[in-house]
Amino acid sequence: MDTTHETGIGERIRELRKAKDISIRELARQTGLTSSFLSQVERGLVSTSINSLRKIAEVLEVSILYFLNDRPEVDPVVRADSRVGITMPGYSEIIYELITPNLAQKVEVFLGKLAPGKSYEARLLRAPTEECVYVLNGALKVMLERQEYTLYPGDSITFEGIALKGFACDSEEEARWIAVVTPPVF
Repeated sequence: MDTTHETGIGERIRELRKAKDISIRELARQTGLTSSFLSQVERGLVSTSINSLRKIAEVLEVSILYFLNDRPEVDPVVRADSRVGITMPGYSEIIYELITPNLAQKVEVFLGKLAPGKSYEARLLRAPTEECVYVLNGALKVMLERQEYTLYPGDSITFEGIALKGFACDSEEEARWIAVVTPPVF
């Protein structure tokens, strides 16, 4: 098994945990994971699920993508074939790819993709955000707290993150959009 990627994630978890002066036992208590499992993750002996990584990220107060970025140095260029991509646990219909080089900036930018007939129910974020969505292709239904909007290529919408209830592909082709979120909370 190639553990190169897992070692990088584990090292980042350990470095951040120590920088925040949190013991492995305390991290285990707050995440509901075992100390033994977290120790193995930190040493790169086992890989972790996105769900477990999300719990760790929430306790350490960072985005899950903080651990998935393979480039420790800040390279301002993100190549199309090397973007970090994730699907949300329980929401495999929507795919996000990080467009910004890392999550150390004051804003995060994603490419979102949703197949025809698929929808996504938004989850509560760990902090209030302001978001802007710009549709690249297809038709994207943006469901906000008080109203729904169908956006087409070239259309955009700005809203408070807490108002977002979900997205749906409202076309016969894949909906693709750029999402800008500040502050970074993914």
